[in-house]
Amino acid sequence: MKRLRRRIDLRLVLGLVLVLVSALGAVGLVRAAGAGHPVLVATHLLVEGQHLTAEDVATVEVGSGLPGEYETTALSIVGRVVTRAIRAGELVPRASVGEPSETLETTLVIDLVSPAATSLREGSEVDIWAAPAKSSSSVTSTVSSSPRLLVSRARLAHRVDRSTSALSSAERVEVVVSRLDLPEVLGATAAGDALTVVASNGGVLS
Repeated sequence: MKRLRRRIDLRLVLGLVLVLVSALGAVGLVRAAGAGHPVLVATHLLVEGQHLTAEDVATVEVGSGLPGEYETTALSIVGRVVTRAIRAGELVPRASVGEPSETLETTLVIDLVSPAATSLREGSEVDIWAAPAKSSSSVTSTVSSSPRLLVSRARLAHRVDRSTSALSSAERVEVVVSRLDLPEVLGATAAGDALTVVASNGGVLS
C-alpha cells in the first residue's frame, strides 16, 4: 500500500513539474512574440536623391515577425541618399537608401526671388528658371536678360522654414537635381541671378 502511494505521489509530482515547465515555456514564447523591434519610418515624403538627416525619420516598435529588410537606427542613414521614393509613414527599406556615390542626383538649397506656388509640395516636379541680375548697360544686355531655363524636371525635396531665408529671398527651397545640372545652378547663384521654380508638366508624388 505504501509503495502504491509513493508511486502515485511521484507521478503527481512529475505531472505538476511538467505542467509548470510547459506554462513557463508558453509565457516565454508569448513574451518573445510580443517583443518590439525598432525600425525607421519616414516622417515625410523622401524623394530620390535627397540626402538624409535624423529629422527625416522616426523610430517605431514592430513585431518580431518583420523581415530584417528595413533600417533600424538613424545613425545608419544620416548622410546617405534616397535611391527610391519613400512616402510619409512608410518603413525605410535598406534597398531604398544608398551612398552618395551611387546616385547621379544631389540636393541643394536655393533662394527664390518669388515664393513657390502653394500647390507645390514635397515630391513635386519643378523647373528652375533664372533671370540675370539687372544691368545698367545697354540694349545688348537687355536682350541677354531674358529668363532662361536652368533645370527641367527637378524635384522639390523640402520647403525650408521662411525664418531661415536670406533677407533678399522670398523663399528658400531644397531641390533634387542631376549632378550634370549642378554647375549651371551654382553658376547662376554665384552671378546673383534671380531664381524661380514653377511646376513641370507632370504629376506630384504624394
